[in-house]
Amino acid sequence: MTTVHGRPSVEATCSPQGEPALEDVLHWVPRVMLMLIPILACFGPTIPLFGPLFAFRVAVIVLFLATVFQRRNAPERSALRTVALLLVFVWLLVALLLLLFRGASDFAWAEGVSVFTGALFLLAIAAIRVPLQAQAALLVGWLIAYIGTSMVAVREIFFGIPFQNYYRLQSTNPILDGFGSASSLGNPNNYALFLVISYPILCLGAVGAKSRMLRVGYVMALCSLPVFMLATGSRIGFVTLVFVALLSAIVFLNTRRVVLALGLGFISALAFSEVVRSEFLSAIQPLALFFAGDSFWFRNVISNISDDNSAMIRVHLLQNGLDFSLETYLTGLGLGGFEARMLSGDAAYPTQGIINPHNGVIEILSQFGVAVFILFLCLLLALWANGWKAVAQNANDRSTRVAGLALVALVGIFPILSTMNSSFLEPSISWLFLAALLLIGLALKSPAIGLANDVPVDSSSNAHGGANHG
Repeated sequence: MTTVHGRPSVEATCSPQGEPALEDVLHWVPRVMLMLIPILACFGPTIPLFGPLFAFRVAVIVLFLATVFQRRNAPERSALRTVALLLVFVWLLVALLLLLFRGASDFAWAEGVSVFTGALFLLAIAAIRVPLQAQAALLVGWLIAYIGTSMVAVREIFFGIPFQNYYRLQSTNPILDGFGSASSLGNPNNYALFLVISYPILCLGAVGAKSRMLRVGYVMALCSLPVFMLATGSRIGFVTLVFVALLSAIVFLNTRRVVLALGLGFISALAFSEVVRSEFLSAIQPLALFFAGDSFWFRNVISNISDDNSAMIRVHLLQNGLDFSLETYLTGLGLGGFEARMLSGDAAYPTQGIINPHNGVIEILSQFGVAVFILFLCLLLALWANGWKAVAQNANDRSTRVAGLALVALVGIFPILSTMNSSFLEPSISWLFLAALLLIGLALKSPAIGLANDVPVDSSSNAHGGANHG
């Protein structure tokens, strides 16, 4: 048994002629779908096909059919795959039971289609037998999506022309009006979420790229990413991007103490500068307010840190979500239940007309109950554990360490990232995020078979009992 990029390569999966067995090669249909899905997710409903089944959702269904119902051996069992499958089945079952016993609100159907499509997406990823090859296809697709969204953002920044789904329809120039660039994702915070997720994923693509053109594309995308983040004007996005970048530098540079000192100095300078001070403090304000409880003095001090009222609204939405969870004895309100309950007007904390949860964690807990919530946490913990092990145990395998770092960083800041959407479960980009995390986690535990890095198999290498090390 030999290894490729730090992973075992099983010789028995290759034929005597050195070609990979049929069941160990990703079929062209899921390969193409994985390349298309990222950009379709970024454009969402703006690419319509069949009513609520717009292009992204149709592509997910095709991917599901191409992977789940294939006539091949079942994928290798793993704890991560088991947790993912259990989460999906319990989530769908709970959603159906709540729909039957609590009824459907006006918000249930839109969210129901999104959750059902997202569940199919996760099932399709879990059913892929060769996640390394699937990851290679997804990384190329992610670069295509980044280029596509960047082109829309450039039009916003230089020409002031917002995309058709921009959240402020009355804005004629999002940048000059001070609203920020949203590219094709409708809201600047949604675009900032995509950019934060893109940083470690593009790093993974750059490290594993076998083509010079692809590597240059990933590097250019990484260099341009901070510019587009600044154009969004997102405070949370800016702070989380700095955190992920600093963590990457600490892990991969040898002079860790120097980098840590420089990083802390940089963060301190940003925190106390006139430009970023209020933005940084506004980002941490919700957490401080949440732990402030009913203490009037402490609440008053924290509230005076920043004049941004959106932080208080987010805290009130979180508190309302906790109340809804307790009222249902942690069984959940059902699909779209949070918005319906807020619209009823009997929420304890005022939110100035905002009815969306603005917090993915509380959205799942309040609507689907403690069973789905615990399984969701188990999935995140399993992903984080896989990532941490990859970073700690593969000092000489840069690609594996980058993949591990992507999981550690993105899962670690998931509670913050989930607050960047008004509703976490409805946008396509959220399900793309979860599916990408799952695929990277599965790829870390997968043997390197055949076209693991999208490079043709070297038959001469296989003839000597090895795998392609190119």
